Amino acid sequence: MGLTQGLFQTHLQSWESFLGKTNRPHRKEWPSRLFRHEPIENAVDIIKSGQLLSRNGAVGSIKRDIAPGNILASSAFAQDYVRLYFRPKTPTQYRIEGIRKPNQYYEGKHAPVLIIFVFKSENLLLNANTMFSDGNMQAGQTVWGGDDAFFQSINFNHVFHEGAFDPSNPANSGIIRERCAEVLMPSPLQLDDALQAILCRSPAERATLLQLLGDDAAIWQNRIRVHSATGLFNSEYVYLDSVSLSNEGVAFKFHPPVAYQTVNTVVEITGIDNPLRLNLGPWELDPRKPWISKHPFQDGIYEVKFHLEGCLAYHSKQVIESMPY
Repeated sequence: MGLTQGLFQTHLQSWESFLGKTNRPHRKEWPSRLFRHEPIENAVDIIKSGQLLSRNGAVGSIKRDIAPGNILASSAFAQDYVRLYFRPKTPTQYRIEGIRKPNQYYEGKHAPVLIIFVFKSENLLLNANTMFSDGNMQAGQTVWGGDDAFFQSINFNHVFHEGAFDPSNPANSGIIRERCAEVLMPSPLQLDDALQAILCRSPAERATLLQLLGDDAAIWQNRIRVHSATGLFNSEYVYLDSVSLSNEGVAFKFHPPVAYQTVNTVVEITGIDNPLRLNLGPWELDPRKPWISKHPFQDGIYEVKFHLEGCLAYHSKQVIESMPY
């Protein structure tokens, strides 16, 4: 089971070359990597434990469950495995990523702040216990296997497909399902050298992840990075791009949603070395504009939290230290 080295190298070289020549050349980075998206709450626990667990192995410890009940009922086999994807921006990620109004949740589920784990694909695909599916494991017609012959049967033209397509064309009928083709790994999967990066959408969300990791942040901070370029996140819904505290107030900037709507915003600022407790909002703000809420802050350390649409969007400490003249 698992791929042979020869087939892996052929797959890697051919797809990197092909995808690099298309009108979406960022996809050339996908074949050498595998991907896993998680809400930030779950990502914190995963990073602290140093391992990914199967769904069955994580029973009772999942902070934010983004899988609808009807999906869970249709994928019992896969729940014993750690599940990775051949690509980011899967249909599953599209349905749950981002801070949304409640009426925009997918079957009641969403991931306000989404984190992506990026793994080097080679050692994982060559693992003798690795299996692959030809599409979404929740789909009834999906099949799986673990050898070269099965891997060669996967339609990677559809797996790596990106952009609009004509759904009435029978040749396109499997694209949505096949974009979700999976890599099934034995549980637990250690976050060792195979983990290449832990990616966030903005500096504000990176700061939040580091804050929530506490003492563990120092171990992982070099692998926790911001990726704002095309190719990994959908970024269709609002999130915080930056937050800055100064003696004059708190300044912040949103990444605006694709479809304009105001964003319900609440800010909490707490002094760590002074008695300040400040609650701001709720405001309905235009996310296309930069904002500053003016307030005279003295020098010191502050804990700052933003909630957008009732969801934690930012949490970090900021230091105000006036420069001496």
